[in-house]
Amino acid sequence: KRGYERAAALFANELPAPVIDEWKDRASGISANLHRLFDPKAGGFVGATVAGRTFDVWGNGLAWPLASPEQQAVIAGTIKANRQKIFLKGCTRQIIGPEGWPGTEAAIGYQNGGYWGTGTGFVLPMLAAIDPGMAADQIKDLLANLDVMKCAEWIDKNGAPKGALEFLGTLAMPLIGLRAILAGKHTLDYL
Repeated sequence: KRGYERAAALFANELPAPVIDEWKDRASGISANLHRLFDPKAGGFVGATVAGRTFDVWGNGLAWPLASPEQQAVIAGTIKANRQKIFLKGCTRQIIGPEGWPGTEAAIGYQNGGYWGTGTGFVLPMLAAIDPGMAADQIKDLLANLDVMKCAEWIDKNGAPKGALEFLGTLAMPLIGLRAILAGKHTLDYL
């Protein structure tokens, strides 16, 4: 949605009007159809409509400002009820459970079961809206663990660093989330 909106604005004077109009229509269509990915039984927005249909923590963080107040209440309940499963050492799991995306054979431990600093940036403004203390805890935990985890791309369920070390996204995305909170905006405003 944001990509189409920004591309339409950026290239408005460079590309034919029908192309710009199509991008604006696509952005509008995404907003109009976002409700299709909301599943109250799953607790919020799901990561897919068929395979892998499960609560997507990062996706809910990004979709938060587009959600209705009723949807936000459902999402907030899911986050609060699963806080201990979602967050570790300031990093954020993409899905609640470590068993993988339902209906897929994704590698257990990476997206499924791993915790990411990058994902924390996606959810910080949502956490600040749900419970400012929860957002502050995430920031404090991440800052306390960045050196220990060597700013790793992700950590496993025991907090051990995995993937690339000194991974810029592990620092950059949470800083974007924090900047969004301080500016009264959302992570989407910076992507």
